[in-house]
Amino acid sequence: MKHILFHLFTLAFVASLSAQTVPAEFQQHYAFLTNKLDAIESRIDAEWDGGKHGMLFSTELLAANSNRGEDLLESQLRQGIPFILDRLTELGVNMISVALDFPILCDDFPRNDEYLDFYTFVGEEVRKRNMKLLVGAQTIFSDTAWSNLKVDYSGYTIESYTAEKRRMIEKIIEHVRPDYLTIENEPETMAYNTGLDFSVDNVIQIIHGLTNGLDRNNVRIGAGTGTWDDPAYIDRMLDETSIDFIDIHIYPINVDFVDDRVWSIASKAATKNLPIIVGETWLYKTLDSDFSGGTANSPNLFSRDVYSFWQPLDIRYIDVLTKLGYLHNFAGINPFWFRNLYAYLDYEEVPQDATPAQLMRMLDQKSAENVLLGVLSPVGLHYKSIISQATGIDDTYHSNATLPISHVYPNPAQETVNVKVLTGAGSRTSIQVLDMLGRKVAEKTGRGDFHILDVSALPIGMYCLHVTVNGQQQARLVAIR
Repeated sequence: MKHILFHLFTLAFVASLSAQTVPAEFQQHYAFLTNKLDAIESRIDAEWDGGKHGMLFSTELLAANSNRGEDLLESQLRQGIPFILDRLTELGVNMISVALDFPILCDDFPRNDEYLDFYTFVGEEVRKRNMKLLVGAQTIFSDTAWSNLKVDYSGYTIESYTAEKRRMIEKIIEHVRPDYLTIENEPETMAYNTGLDFSVDNVIQIIHGLTNGLDRNNVRIGAGTGTWDDPAYIDRMLDETSIDFIDIHIYPINVDFVDDRVWSIASKAATKNLPIIVGETWLYKTLDSDFSGGTANSPNLFSRDVYSFWQPLDIRYIDVLTKLGYLHNFAGINPFWFRNLYAYLDYEEVPQDATPAQLMRMLDQKSAENVLLGVLSPVGLHYKSIISQATGIDDTYHSNATLPISHVYPNPAQETVNVKVLTGAGSRTSIQVLDMLGRKVAEKTGRGDFHILDVSALPIGMYCLHVTVNGQQQARLVAIR
């Protein structure tokens, strides 16, 4: 009964979201994606008998993404990983996906031993929570919008890349101990990142070099492509390699990337009795004219995902993805954008001249605040409901109404933080300062709409101000310098 009530609540909430006005610049995209999802779902419904299996439900641990570089080595981030994993346990996911990209663990990469220690820690924390771990080992997006790490790939050849990556794969197996390890994926993206020739022949050569004689130590080894890549990659992987699973990344649902290629890949994998994991996916907000067939990594396109008016389509996509997984017997699915499970930005409240990087930082901050509070977005609520129906985990969710915080300043702060709240006269306000582990490190209570907190004794780092007035709550991140 609880599942039914929650599902009805979700449907009503989605209906209210659908009433949001889609900005004129995105109305064509919205209509196109709606029609495309209709077509894909119609095909699924015509072929699926309603049967289900024990599919893994994942999301990406973006806090541990190797493209973050030396941010991963900050003590506060390490302290926050268990807290984030606890939140994801509450969400119900039973697999965590982590990008651990080449060459961050190679012997000559700066601070590689510290990175190895960090990822060993992540693996241990995931196992403590009885979740599976999927590690994807692609390549760092050197000095791009996705990463501030600078990697010089110019000295690599296919042979030296393979040899160095082989040693890195061995480290991952020995120390991180994932359940699933994807050793190659998105060949067009890899070529873009490195300047190397990731042709079909070369990718097969690389996979042989990474797997021949490898002590897998019960780690399942996989490889795959983006659905936009040449289908010949998958054909050759299935016929000529010893991988244990296929990992596909689904981003554009444009042209035939889902309703032809996914079906084709699933059919071919089934003949080889190889499971499929959707290692990354999200609803790419593109028209066919936006997508030229190159790599699916444009910040300009991905930054469209931040807006709340997309939520009905994102909810619909997760539904379609889940049904697609049941139809084709996928081993697991991974809706990539963890942050959208916790937050979106309202289009009207975002500066129209904001850059893609600024948009994503704004969403990251709002998402981090909601993670600390345990507040899911409607998309996160829906994913939680789907997982609950599949696994039987309780999906009870208690939403906290929010109290608008008028101002928090200065931010960053050194000695004091001023907090102005919108509250009625005489209302009692409680302000707690939480570290990135969710531990209370300072607090203040009082009446009125203006409060001053002494933060001079706190170590440098990021903190969450958790404000409560008459049972209503809101959080705000503050940096202490």
